[in-house]
Amino acid sequence: MSSNDPEAKILTLLDYLKFTIYKLPNPYEYEVELTRQQIADLTGLRVETVIRSIKSLEKKEKLKIINRKVWR
Repeated sequence: MSSNDPEAKILTLLDYLKFTIYKLPNPYEYEVELTRQQIADLTGLRVETVIRSIKSLEKKEKLKIINRKVWR
């Protein structure tokens, strides 16, 4: 988590949860159960930055937002 890029921090956290904790290899298989506040706390970012970064990652097709839930 030494990156200064907020998108990289968020993706690193989500990938850690997906691949290491839940062991899910397929894309968009993991529904992120963390709130935006919890993601901000774990990455050291502000909630507003997390929201902007998640929207940006969705536009780059790195994750999906379905019914207000984040999928990685």
